[in-house]
Amino acid sequence: MSLVPDILQINQLTKQYSCGHRALDGVSLSIKRGECAGLVGESGSGKSTLAKCTLLLEGVDGGEVWLNGQPLHSLNKKEQREARKQMQTVFQNPAASFNPKLKMIDSLLEPLEEKKGQVPVFLAHACESRERMASALLDMVGLDAAHLYAYPHELSGGQKQRAAIARAISTEPSLIILDEPTASLDVLVQADILQLLRRLQQELGLSYLFISHDLAAVYSISDRIFVMKNGQIEDVFESKDLYAEERHTYTKTLVHLFEQ
Repeated sequence: MSLVPDILQINQLTKQYSCGHRALDGVSLSIKRGECAGLVGESGSGKSTLAKCTLLLEGVDGGEVWLNGQPLHSLNKKEQREARKQMQTVFQNPAASFNPKLKMIDSLLEPLEEKKGQVPVFLAHACESRERMASALLDMVGLDAAHLYAYPHELSGGQKQRAAIARAISTEPSLIILDEPTASLDVLVQADILQLLRRLQQELGLSYLFISHDLAAVYSISDRIFVMKNGQIEDVFESKDLYAEERHTYTKTLVHLFEQ
């Protein structure tokens, strides 16, 4: 049994919408400290609903969500808002991640400034000014400090996604949820972003929930893979075991599509 503690523990989570659609049907999932857990499935499988419920953006009908041993499912609204600060997100559309009226330096530092002086270790050398901290964040994701005073529309899609990743790591979160972070980017930029995410995970010991319909992307970055279909987890395995004979039939179908 592994001695590495779970950052996130989801137990038998259920979610049904008013239309009768059961988006989550007894989902259980765990992520260890420093691990990238990949969640793969086709559109409509429940992946994004699971992300929203984990982030406390949507309520659940049953089950438990634990973060760092804290029962998020039983907290009141004020406690949930505080607990949510331990998680950061990177979404599919980088353009929608930023206020178009704010310069990048202000968007980058917004989550960190909400923590009121709690600066992560990797920014301690730059904490004497906003500009130095923001420049250090951009440098960590391969962007030049010249972008600090640009507006979001002045950056390319790949640059905006790098900036979104910089903002996500700025608070040294317990968990970063990456919801289709490469889906809207071209193939070459996708590869660069995946490489960046792997490097940051290794350097900072980050924990990820990497969500995608793209098995190739999930396979390239994840330590473990959870396969989701119709609101249920159908298969769980170490990434190295993707091609093992005991894989679920649905996983084998995804592998076949991946190889085409």
